[in-house]
Amino acid sequence: MFNPLGCHSARNMIRIEELPCPKCGQNMELFIREGMLAVEGRCDFCGKLIAAGTPAEEVKYAAG
Repeated sequence: MFNPLGCHSARNMIRIEELPCPKCGQNMELFIREGMLAVEGRCDFCGKLIAAGTPAEEVKYAAG
């Protein structure tokens, strides 16, 4: 059966995850695509910046 969205659309799908800030531990909303930050993330509490392209696992590991 034909899938109008196809693999390409599923691959480019962005999801929002709440992960703890590596600096202060407060939750940050980060936009994840293919396991990496799709855009730069900034903590609303301490101002910590996480660059786009950073692996989400790296953020999880740094916070834990």
